[in-house]
Amino acid sequence: MTGTPSAKRASHGTPHGSATQIASRKKAVLTYTEELELIRVLPETWRNVIKICRVFGVRSWEVAFISIATNDDGEPQLRVTKGKTYNTSGGVKEETDPR
Repeated sequence: MTGTPSAKRASHGTPHGSATQIASRKKAVLTYTEELELIRVLPETWRNVIKICRVFGVRSWEVAFISIATNDDGEPQLRVTKGKTYNTSGGVKEETDPR
């Protein structure tokens, strides 16, 4: 039974390694120049997605929930129509306001 996912979790803490191994992994972080190069080589639609994420702080999963809306002044603007879901300290699942 050492090959089952539950056996792996029991021996390593998670299916992807121990908590210490996960904490010590380096994150891949692009430099500003690398970001610009990535944006330059992507197709235009993906360039726009990356720009929206970088400029407005939109999370990658929120991109699917972007829509065009009109603000109070009658001007078009982008809105994320779904808020982030989280659990409260009491274990109740709630959602933040869309932004």
